[in-house]
Amino acid sequence: METFELRYFLGVAASENLHTAAHKLHISPPSLSKAIARLEAETGVALFERVGRRIQLTAAGRLLAERATEMIRVEESTKRDLALLNKKVHLRIGGPEPLLSFANGPEFMDRINDATEVKFEYLLMLETEAIERLRSNDLDVAFLSGPGPTDLKGVKLGQSTFVTCAGPGHPLYARAKRKQVIPVAEVLGHSFAAPGENLYGDKLPAEASPDGWRDDKFPRKIVHLTPSLFLLSRMVMEGKSLAYLPDYIAKQLGAIELKISGCPFYCKQHIHAVFRNGLTLHR
Repeated sequence: METFELRYFLGVAASENLHTAAHKLHISPPSLSKAIARLEAETGVALFERVGRRIQLTAAGRLLAERATEMIRVEESTKRDLALLNKKVHLRIGGPEPLLSFANGPEFMDRINDATEVKFEYLLMLETEAIERLRSNDLDVAFLSGPGPTDLKGVKLGQSTFVTCAGPGHPLYARAKRKQVIPVAEVLGHSFAAPGENLYGDKLPAEASPDGWRDDKFPRKIVHLTPSLFLLSRMVMEGKSLAYLPDYIAKQLGAIELKISGCPFYCKQHIHAVFRNGLTLHR
């Protein structure tokens, strides 16, 4: 069996339509049909059966699909691990955008084996997707806000505390720079920029808003709602809004932390790098 034929076979199995699969695989329908016919001739069994307008896997086809998926994963994993030995590394790193900023820090870089050629590919995704892609070898390293599942190995890179911060031009900036303590009631009188979805990872308090702030106890005036860390950062640095950010993000921006009184809540987060099975980059 040729690997490319198995990939074609899996493409048809996923689409349940020859023409749709051919389009996705960038191959002509007749060529795809011939590849499936060769597999059936080699195995001596029918791999598909027609059900209405769709074609579905037979029992033999389902068995081959399971084995073919594993064979392709092993092939890809082997190629990548051999590349590591050859000191040519292409690392696919995934996770929430803020957590990926740890990828270039010494906590992570010092754990990468010495290599003469490293290409880093950063992929933005939720933590749940990153974990699934690690398990299927579609990702090499995931940055998570926790240690990750027990079946995957990882290392803790650090931790962060969320801070309320302001940028130059904001009315509270000068007072924050002088380290004055500002009552939370006064802080809540100013507008905030915040993500409308979970931007900083999954491991935040259940009662908290997507950025970790306890709006159920201290409701803010959120004027700028955005899923983009870039836009949120601009709102802060242009002095338009306050924001509740991980301290490492605030530091990278050059924003200043507000010292607030009257609010007992705070959010902390741990950052972990979790590796796909078989990958041994950390020392």
